[in-house]
Amino acid sequence: MKIQTKRIPDPGNKLISILLMTTIIASSLILYRHEITGNKTYLFLLWNLFLAWIPLIISTSLKAYTSKKRNGLLLLLPAALWLLFFPNTPYIITDLVHLKPRNDIAYWYDFLILIFCCFNSLFIAFASLIQMKRIIHKYLPDWLSHITTISILVLTSFGIYLGRFERYNSWDLVAQPVNLFTDIYSLIINAGQNHQMVYVVGILAIFLILNYFTLLFIVNDASHVNESAQKEK
Repeated sequence: MKIQTKRIPDPGNKLISILLMTTIIASSLILYRHEITGNKTYLFLLWNLFLAWIPLIISTSLKAYTSKKRNGLLLLLPAALWLLFFPNTPYIITDLVHLKPRNDIAYWYDFLILIFCCFNSLFIAFASLIQMKRIIHKYLPDWLSHITTISILVLTSFGIYLGRFERYNSWDLVAQPVNLFTDIYSLIINAGQNHQMVYVVGILAIFLILNYFTLLFIVNDASHVNESAQKEK
């Protein structure tokens, strides 16, 4: 089944409200854990959840800006800013490495915290990506917009690797750009010897791409069902 971008519903206010509600629930679970245990475990997730929302805020603003035909060149800077922060959103799935039995609270409670955060961040990421995909489609052919989207997810996977293993973040582009670009260059040049990077980036890219297109097929199928129901009336 061919995915037609024009038929993909844009993530609107209802979806953003649901994502916001999920973020509030996840944050409440984290804060409640801190309240009853007195430990700061997982408080860092509050910051990660905040960072996860930045790309969606940017893409929602761009969606409003491009509601009418605009000069695509004016979008390059905010689009680059979006791309810079986008890896922070799916990055939270790597925080599953922190899940382990602890003496201060039941294991399942920590599991629920991380599951809420991971799924929330993934849906925020895909909602934002769909918005950007629709914007890109206004300026590029459909096939090229799909290739661009896939490239974004591959770059995102590399960005996640930089954050988890090299301990860089989006702010380092300004704080320490020389070290960042030097390490990126070194990682790319020595990719043949760095099997860990190749495996991690590759598997993350496959995971994100497959889940993204799975979501598109589900939404596209639902759109066809709605169209058929409307024609029958």
